[in-house]
Amino acid sequence: TVIRDDQMDTTPEASEEESFKNLVIAQVNDYVNVRSLPSEEGEIVGKLYDDSVGLFISEENGWYQISSGSVTGYVKAEYCVTGDEAVELDV
Repeated sequence: TVIRDDQMDTTPEASEEESFKNLVIAQVNDYVNVRSLPSEEGEIVGKLYDDSVGLFISEENGWYQISSGSVTGYVKAEYCVTGDEAVELDV
C-alpha cells in the first residue's frame, strides 16, 4: 500500500524510554498510601499497589505528587521509582 506524503502522520511518537520517565511505579510488598498532602499526616485518598503506575507531577520533600485513575495525591518517594529506574523495570 502506498500512502501519499500529505496523508502520512508526521507526529513524532515518544519513545518507550521517554514515556516511562514521566511515570512513578510503586515498589512495595503490597501497596503504598496515596495522601492528600506530602506528609504522613495527609488524609489517605487512595492506594498504589506494587508495580502499579502513576503519572509523575512533581516532587516535594521526599514525596512524589502523582495522578492515577481519578486520584491525585502524594506517595513517599522511597516506595517508588521513576525516571531511569522506571525505564529499567519496564513493567
